[in-house]
Amino acid sequence: MDLVPFKRLIADKCGVSFKDDLFQPLPWAIEERMGLAGIHSHSQYLDVLLRDDDEVSRLVGLLTVNETYFMREPDYYRLFADRLFPELLRAKQKAGRRVNVLSAGCATGEEPYSVLICLIEKYGEQILDSVSAVGVDIDSAAIGKAVEGIYGAHSFRGTGPAIKEKYFRKNGEDRYVLTDRVRNSVRFEVLNLGSDVYPDYLRDLDAIFYRNVAIYFLPETQKAVLAKLSGVLSDDGYLIMSSVETSLHNVGILFLTEMEGLYIYSKRFAVKMPPAAPPVSRPVPAPRRRTNGLPPGRAAVKPSARAKKETRRKSAGEIFNDALALANEEKYPEALKAADAALEMDASFAKAYSLKAGVLINLKRVDEAEIVCEKVLNLDEWNLESYLLMGLIANFRGDARESLRRFKGALYIKPDCWFAHFYLGEIYFLLGEREESCREYGVALKLLEKRGMAGHGFAFFPLSFSAGQLVHLCRHNLDRLKSRAG
Repeated sequence: MDLVPFKRLIADKCGVSFKDDLFQPLPWAIEERMGLAGIHSHSQYLDVLLRDDDEVSRLVGLLTVNETYFMREPDYYRLFADRLFPELLRAKQKAGRRVNVLSAGCATGEEPYSVLICLIEKYGEQILDSVSAVGVDIDSAAIGKAVEGIYGAHSFRGTGPAIKEKYFRKNGEDRYVLTDRVRNSVRFEVLNLGSDVYPDYLRDLDAIFYRNVAIYFLPETQKAVLAKLSGVLSDDGYLIMSSVETSLHNVGILFLTEMEGLYIYSKRFAVKMPPAAPPVSRPVPAPRRRTNGLPPGRAAVKPSARAKKETRRKSAGEIFNDALALANEEKYPEALKAADAALEMDASFAKAYSLKAGVLINLKRVDEAEIVCEKVLNLDEWNLESYLLMGLIANFRGDARESLRRFKGALYIKPDCWFAHFYLGEIYFLLGEREESCREYGVALKLLEKRGMAGHGFAFFPLSFSAGQLVHLCRHNLDRLKSRAG
């Protein structure tokens, strides 16, 4: 049997790659589906696959491993229930709608059901009225099992007996069926995540669980699917992946964010304002000697306190400090206005430009932020922060070569900037340049181990990660690169 046309067709339609440890033998799957469909010719079955996307889904369903269980990686469920959900619920209640949750690649349904069970455990069963949950998978047989909500003992290996007793009832020997209230609260649909267009029911999603799915996709499909999921994610939404997949998808489409020791993605820019920063003092020129225009010996009339108050103007440095304080409070429109006011008083105030650029990035106005960074470089061609910000902007746009150029420029200014080394490692990895990626990750790792977070290069936007977490990321990525090289 010539498998090449079958592999090419599945890759084209689904973006799925073939790895021996992830797939059952393709010939077996083809023969299995041909037998069930009553087809005796491989060429005839290939013709069916070309015309029938549903049959492609059924074939791929035999190839993918629907291995999952309730409460898999429980820390992510706890993070969602304890921290992300309350924040999302407050925002959505103001908008008069529910919190929309998607389980992308839900297999037999354990993941979306686990999300709802965690919410009920935290807030009570009435919380289901505030949530809309959807599970999608390419495997129609798996979706059928998810709708049934009947599970064997193996699906409970990540839960204690209390959950099983509370939310399931016995349904034959070693079989358990989910309670109707939870089962009826999830909508299940067959969907190929590699499809060009997603259906209308996938809109304004507030949380997407996308775990242990991307491993099946080709690299270009991984990025395309991530872009499409980002497109249906609300502006304040989150995308949650498995711990082993997270760093693989830090490609500039969404922003990697650390919360309680876990890494998730958001549409918000991941680089945050610091909690506080020392005020910036602008040098004040010495006052010129001037006469009061009165004859000698005649005393000038002292201005009243009210007049002093009216004539007192804040300096550019003081206004800058106001802007920084507003930015620290994430009041970005007000911070932007204050930064502009400081720049009106002093058009050469480079730090105010840098602050303005950072605020614009947080407002997702990256084109304007880039223009501001260029202005900073016109004032100070050795401004490290502008190079770093422009590297991030280029990475956000998917322009790897421009991002490389900017981060290399940052290292020309400050060779021991671990942040630039780390991002160069990320970009080289995406470009398939493994040796260079290993080198940059290695340098970043040594710098972080030696000095911690010091020397990141940002005056106003330190990362929300700890040094320990970044060290872990570097080591993880180095191990991944070395294993691939082997």
